[in-house]
Amino acid sequence: MALFLSVLAAIVLSACGLRSAGDTADLENYEKAVGLYNEGLYAEAKEYFLLDNGYSNTSDFLAKIAEIENNYSAAVSFVDAHEYQEAYRIFTAMPKYENSQEYISYIDGLAANFTEGERLYSEGKYFEARALFVAACSYSASDSYLANIDAMAEMYNFGVELMNSGKYLDAIKAFEGIGTVFEDSDELIALCRERLLTKPCTLSEFIGAFNAQYPDGSVKISSGSTDRNFTLVDSRGVIIIGNADDNGFIYSLGITFPAELISSLDDEGFREAVARFIFALNPNFCTFDELISKLDDYIYGDDIYGCMSFSMYNAGGNIIIESERVHVSVK
Repeated sequence: MALFLSVLAAIVLSACGLRSAGDTADLENYEKAVGLYNEGLYAEAKEYFLLDNGYSNTSDFLAKIAEIENNYSAAVSFVDAHEYQEAYRIFTAMPKYENSQEYISYIDGLAANFTEGERLYSEGKYFEARALFVAACSYSASDSYLANIDAMAEMYNFGVELMNSGKYLDAIKAFEGIGTVFEDSDELIALCRERLLTKPCTLSEFIGAFNAQYPDGSVKISSGSTDRNFTLVDSRGVIIIGNADDNGFIYSLGITFPAELISSLDDEGFREAVARFIFALNPNFCTFDELISKLDDYIYGDDIYGCMSFSMYNAGGNIIIESERVHVSVK
C-alpha cells in the first residue's frame, strides 16, 4: 500500500510538472500579448494571444481585437467616402494599429489645407484658396467652396467676354452679379463705366433709348430705313437722318424739327424735345436733368456729350440739330 501511494504521488507530481511547464509558456505568451495590447499594438498582441492556448481571458481580448479590426476597416471606408471626421475619430483611438498613424497625418494635412483655404477665401484670394480646397480632397465644406469659386470665375469670365464685346452695361451687371470683388472685377467695373461715357451707340440702341423715354408710347420713332445711311421719322414728324460706320455705330446725325411742331411747343417743351434725342445717344453719360441743365453748353458751346458734338440752326422755320462723332473709346 505504501508503495502504491508513492508511485501515485510520483505520477501526480510528474503530471503537475508537465502542466506547469505548459502553463508557463502560455502565461508568457499571454503576458506579452497583454503588454502589446496595452501599448495599442493590437496586431502583434493578436499573434501572442493565438499562441497562449486560450489562457485566462484571451478570448475576450481576441474579441476586442476583432472589433478593432472591424473599426479599422470601417475607418478606411470612411476615408474613401471622404467622411474624414468619423475616420479620424476611429484612427485616433488606435493610433498604433496598422497604418492608422499615416491616416491620421493624412487627415491632419487635409484639415490644414482646408483651414488655409478658408483664410485665403476670406481675404478674397480665390484662386489661391481654390488650389488648397482641391488639395483638401473634399474635406469638410471644401467642395462647396470650390463650387462657389468656380461659379464666380464663370461669371467673371462672362463679364470679361461682354466687356470685350463692348456690352459694358451687361458686363457691369455680370461683375456685380458675382456678389463680391473677384480678382480685378471692381477695376473692370470702373473701366466699363468709363468706357460707357464715350461709347458711341448703334442705331438700334439709339431708337431703343429714345422710345424708352416715352413709356406710354406717346412719342416714338415709328418708321424709316435702318441701313448704314438711315432716315427715320418719329410720331410727331421729326426727321432723323444719319450715318453709321462699318461696325454699326452712329457717326453723324441730323435731326429736323418741323416748324409746325416748334410752334406747338413752348421754350421748355422744345428744349426737352431736343434733349430727348441727345440723351438717347448715350443714356449713361449723365442724368437727363443734368443734360437739361447743360443743354446750351452742348448745342451752342463746345462741350462734348459722350462722343458727340452738336450744333443747331434755323432753316426756313425748321430747327435742325446736327451731331458729329468727335472721338471714340471702344476697345
